[in-house]
Amino acid sequence: MCQSPDALLTSDPGDATQGESAVLELEEPMLAADVAWPDALSAIGSVITPIALAAIGFVVSRRLKRIEALQWRSHELIAARLRYYREIVEPLNDLFCYFTFIGSWKEMTPPTVIETKRSLDRTFHTLAPFFDLDVVTAYNRFMELCFDTFGRWGEDARLRTGSRRRRDSSAVPWLDEWDSMFSRAPDEPVSAGELEGIKSAYNEVVARLVGDIQLIDARTNYATAQVVLNA
Repeated sequence: MCQSPDALLTSDPGDATQGESAVLELEEPMLAADVAWPDALSAIGSVITPIALAAIGFVVSRRLKRIEALQWRSHELIAARLRYYREIVEPLNDLFCYFTFIGSWKEMTPPTVIETKRSLDRTFHTLAPFFDLDVVTAYNRFMELCFDTFGRWGEDARLRTGSRRRRDSSAVPWLDEWDSMFSRAPDEPVSAGELEGIKSAYNEVVARLVGDIQLIDARTNYATAQVVLNA
């Protein structure tokens, strides 16, 4: 039923008050919700932040442990290579001296040289996994210049040099049977080029070994250049 304009003008003021109260009641929950969101986000953040920090700390800790493990393994590998270097280089140097006529070569007999090679081969190839492939290649090259290998079945490697000068200069009594341990004729000379090749191959082996140890910079020369004078 419609009210007249006079009725509207004379309506009870309490009705307006009730309407305002209703509007306020609707706004109060909205204001409460607006206030609750920041609190909720803050609460969620307070839970997620420690979890995120813990996850990051776990990842970083694993990375650091992995780096420490790699550093420890590297240190142990270098220490092992240093020990094995001593086991390899001393007999290697004995062979170098014998084939280039320097040092104590007069005191070494052909059987001693062959046994030195056999023992050194056993040691080196047992330890080869600890060294780079370049070391193995250089070692094999040196041995190829000093010995003839893979002869008749069951036959020892033979020395790639002549026996005459060694017989004449031997510090121990020479046995005729030793002549068969050489792959060349007794009087066949050793050229300066061959001595230079043996020297270079020896330098390469030692330089590769030193480079693997990583304690000092490898040099290019570890043997005297005067070995070519013994040709």
